[in-house]
Amino acid sequence: MGKNIQKAAPLTEEQLIERESVLKIAEQKLSDDQENFVFEKNKFEEEKSAFEIAKADLENETAEFNVAKKNLAELSLEVEKEKAYLESREKALEHNSELKSQKKSDPVSFEFEGEKYQFSESAPQSILLNGKGVSQKEIAKDDELKLQLIGGNSSLIIKK
Repeated sequence: MGKNIQKAAPLTEEQLIERESVLKIAEQKLSDDQENFVFEKNKFEEEKSAFEIAKADLENETAEFNVAKKNLAELSLEVEKEKAYLESREKALEHNSELKSQKKSDPVSFEFEGEKYQFSESAPQSILLNGKGVSQKEIAKDDELKLQLIGGNSSLIIKK
């Protein structure tokens, strides 16, 4: 096969001036595009840097948040334990208060074989006798129980 040779037709001066003008416009556009590209690239690098800083800050804040969350959970457990302890203490104090209020009642007085007796100030309102809790009033009504305490020379009974 033969070579296809085409000869270029020489351009006229007018055509050369027109092409030169088109090339200058294209060159100016290329120069402007390169400047815009450099500007956009620099802007992108700045934004990327700001993003990296913000990302690092977020990671630090997330770590701090997780530590604070863990500490809060631990404190919450401690508060719950303290609350349970205080509730049990409060119940115990109420119970002790009830016992003390029972002790603050006036001691019961009674007669036995013509003599007057009274329970001491330190005597509890309920006394364990014969394996059962018996109140001072019940003892004052029962001669056998009075005999046990008086005959046993109990410090819970004082003679008037």
